[in-house]
Amino acid sequence: MTYFYKTLVLPHGERQVLICHSEHLPPIYPNLYFAGIFNQAFRTKLNRAQRVVSLLNWSVDLNIDLIERIKSGEGLLYSEMESLAYRLCLKKTNSIDSLEYVAQSNFLGRGRETISFLKYLMHKFSDTRRDAKSYKDKVTSNLNDLKDVFASNRGRGIKSLREGLTHSERLLLLSIVAEDSPANPFQSRVRQRNELIVRLLLQTGIRVSELLALRGDCCKTEIDIEYGLQHFLKVDENLFLDEDPRSIPPEAKTKTRLIPISEGLAAMIDQYIKNGRRYRGRESKKAPAFLFLSSDKKPKPLSYSSVLYMFDRLEIAGNSGRSKLSPIFPHRLRYTFFEDVARVSNSNPDSEEFKKVMRYLGGWSSISEQHKLYAQKQIRYKAHLSLQKLHEEATNY
Repeated sequence: MTYFYKTLVLPHGERQVLICHSEHLPPIYPNLYFAGIFNQAFRTKLNRAQRVVSLLNWSVDLNIDLIERIKSGEGLLYSEMESLAYRLCLKKTNSIDSLEYVAQSNFLGRGRETISFLKYLMHKFSDTRRDAKSYKDKVTSNLNDLKDVFASNRGRGIKSLREGLTHSERLLLLSIVAEDSPANPFQSRVRQRNELIVRLLLQTGIRVSELLALRGDCCKTEIDIEYGLQHFLKVDENLFLDEDPRSIPPEAKTKTRLIPISEGLAAMIDQYIKNGRRYRGRESKKAPAFLFLSSDKKPKPLSYSSVLYMFDRLEIAGNSGRSKLSPIFPHRLRYTFFEDVARVSNSNPDSEEFKKVMRYLGGWSSISEQHKLYAQKQIRYKAHLSLQKLHEEATNY
């Protein structure tokens, strides 16, 4: 039982792609998807059809009813996403002993087509649902996880290195999201909240799911004899699922940890709780005690899709006029944080001390090697400093 595509010649001479099934009638939704594609060369349609057929055959091999998964809102499991990413990396070969990998550009094209087709199914099925918004939020969250899996793979089947913001991108992002910035694209009532979100992600490296699970008492202060007054951000799992009204509550299985934060960031959290969160008046007091609330008249805890929308707006504002920001998404600020930690650390990247610090801050297990993907820029940074000294010596000859 396999899928394949062929050329269908219409009565007036136009050619159309037809997705077929070896045992059943042509599937409805893949063919509706291609019927809606206009103003593209037929060769382009064939390339896109090949990618969709590859996706459908992957689902058959794993006994997954892909269309039903999207229709129900269940989406793909993480292990299935990894399997799909690996399949997209492979060239079509007849022998398992002669596996070859596609070029990175080809892999990225396959990933884009996969997301495009799954988004089409999501919009198609949401039209017939009463809970269209919650359904879209749920599927969108799953597709964003799939995007992240694709982003962490190269065309040759190996993990790509994490790349955070450049120094100029960081400065531009902070200048745009500043509460009093004329380039800030948000309404005044959410500016303080949005700036705090960006700074928290940049200065703590927490995941979006951890950010959305923060409570109003997440900021802790201690007095140490040696270090004086210290401020910490308490990061935990969402322990209050029973009172979380979100259709997709954050459920990150993270290690509970206290992340040191600056006095300035602690003051921003305190000011937001006193002013920004209470901007909604009595309604905010009725809302669950999560730190970040939506801007609705009756505010609810902030959703994952709202955070993504916020970053989309920031990227558009940063690229107005001419392109200045490469793609901005919440997890990229996590990359930036760990690059900063690796850069200022005096420890050997292979030392146990360095690994323990990175694993603690990242909320990873005691044997995780995930930090290696985030610390690569430290090698480039040290290489730059070494070459800079060499060039200075060369000028003195």
